Amino acid sequence: MLTACWPSRRVLSRRCGSRFSACSSGSSGSRRRSWCSAPGPLGLLAALTSRCLDLDTVVWSKSPADSLSAELVRACGAEYREAVDAPSGGAAGSEAGAGGGGNTLSGFLKQTGRRADLIYECTGFSPLAFEAMTALGPGGVLALLGVTPGSRTLKIESDVINQEIVLENKCVLGSVNASRKNFETGLYRLEQMEELFPGVLEQVMTDRLTLSQVPALDFSRIGIKAVVDLVPRAKWEDLLKPGGAEVEYSFSV
Repeated sequence: MLTACWPSRRVLSRRCGSRFSACSSGSSGSRRRSWCSAPGPLGLLAALTSRCLDLDTVVWSKSPADSLSAELVRACGAEYREAVDAPSGGAAGSEAGAGGGGNTLSGFLKQTGRRADLIYECTGFSPLAFEAMTALGPGGVLALLGVTPGSRTLKIESDVINQEIVLENKCVLGSVNASRKNFETGLYRLEQMEELFPGVLEQVMTDRLTLSQVPALDFSRIGIKAVVDLVPRAKWEDLLKPGGAEVEYSFSV
């Protein structure tokens, strides 16, 4: 099976998880919290990664609470929050821009009395990306994984954001590519996800296609993730090597 962008998207969240582990090693206190935006394939993989790391995980999206994505979020032990109102275009980092209600990132975290330790921003909505910088707690990691379209401008409290990032030792990173080591770790995490949450990954792949079906694909009708099987599933067993050596990974987890 070949899935278009499936391993590479998995690797993006893996790279961010590695950075979080490095930045937060030695931290103590209450359980760490991960926050993921948008429960598309990338957001769901980010949530599953966070659960594999045993983080309290919240997924925040405008998708209905009874959607398949929301059900899969809950199936892996994460919390799903439906965002009724998107963050406004006001100044990021301010009460007006962040929003005071529980339906915005800052509003929800304010209600719970805790900021996030790890944030995966997967929407590409730039106001939300800057809001996430202020919602991130000390020593936390913000991974920007969504590509922003258009030319939106935004007024932000730049001094406040910069001061918090420096004095609170925050890490903000973007990810679009990875090394062999990251790909290997991504495959390892996929195996771990299947062991911990059987069947969830299969449900994420809502649309299975043959190569000949791709030209006629209507992207608007894709449920969560479309995958392309270059080799028919019935022939997968033929690709396995009987008695083959166990896979050796070049990383430590």
